[in-house]
Amino acid sequence: MEIKFKTARAWAYKEQFGEFWAQPDSAHGANFYAEWKRSVMRSRLLKVKAVAKTLHRHLTNLLTYFLYPITNAISAGSTSASKRSWLTLAASAASPTAIGLGFFFTAENSTCSQFFLPQPPTKKREQPCF
Repeated sequence: MEIKFKTARAWAYKEQFGEFWAQPDSAHGANFYAEWKRSVMRSRLLKVKAVAKTLHRHLTNLLTYFLYPITNAISAGSTSASKRSWLTLAASAASPTAIGLGFFFTAENSTCSQFFLPQPPTKKREQPCF
């Protein structure tokens, strides 16, 4: 039962981080990240803490999104979807493994082997009128 609670809490932190991309500017983004990281570091989820530390090392680059909202989210999304397909296929063929909520969680040893963060929203280009 505890595994389900850990999974739910990790999923909540992942979803909460998705609000980072909706911040109006880099100052608000930095403040949001600081609050999010503070709450994650108080949790007992070691893998989520590792993700927060990784994001902290790249925070300057993440905040650049607010100056230049150009991303590779579409290509990253298709790559992520294909990885999940392979993980699902491998897990169903290999062992009783729970895959759900955007990351690969093995119940046998309570580890999270991959953590997918929400991608920043893509800006649609307006089509020229001819």
